Amino acid sequence: MIFAAGLGTRLRPLTNEKPKALVGVNNRTMLDHTLSKLVDDGIERIVINVHHFADLVISHLEDSEYDCDLIISDERDELLDTGGGLKAAREAFDLTSPILLHNADILTTLLPTQLLKVWEATQPLTLLAVRDRNSSRKLLVNQDDALIGWRNTKTQETRWCTQEDANASEVAFSGVHVVSPEWFDRCQMDGIYSITESYLRLATNHRIEILRHDTDAWYDVGSLEKLKAAEAGWNT
Repeated sequence: MIFAAGLGTRLRPLTNEKPKALVGVNNRTMLDHTLSKLVDDGIERIVINVHHFADLVISHLEDSEYDCDLIISDERDELLDTGGGLKAAREAFDLTSPILLHNADILTTLLPTQLLKVWEATQPLTLLAVRDRNSSRKLLVNQDDALIGWRNTKTQETRWCTQEDANASEVAFSGVHVVSPEWFDRCQMDGIYSITESYLRLATNHRIEILRHDTDAWYDVGSLEKLKAAEAGWNT
């Protein structure tokens, strides 16, 4: 699933007339960069949620020629955030297989097959791609690469999912993850909520693993400044 429903407020004025997913990076939309990667790596069924300028996304996809099934999860009535958006799209998935989740504003050379292979080995509730990078919001992980907490590095507010661990490492979420179909039944949240919040709650009783991928190219294209950086460095 590609999360493409966001308002893209930090990309204004570019998103005053188009959705964030259709903003161009080196003359190609963010959505197309991600779709091409997923399809080329063997993904055959992709759900895309829409809200902001939803008609433009749908029209763009109707004009595309990707060799896969493209399914729209329509959030035009209400923007549900990532957690609510995933739960709303439940019926679109084959719930016998893990689900790859990818933010539309993330460009990375990390491939679905890399994440899925790691997930298959231990089959945690969720596998999160993470990096060692500057971020005000850090995930706290133990020496066994399991999620155990969260920290705001600006305020030092810290939240533990399990017992406090003085040796916990800080890593930043990359916006790409694999979730077990069990998430739908384990997550007791409804309405509008971040999927990261669901992970922090679930990590108390379920294993949420991380995969470090510092050697992959990675760009967050969520703001005008970051868009310039991506255009300068992204050549895939």
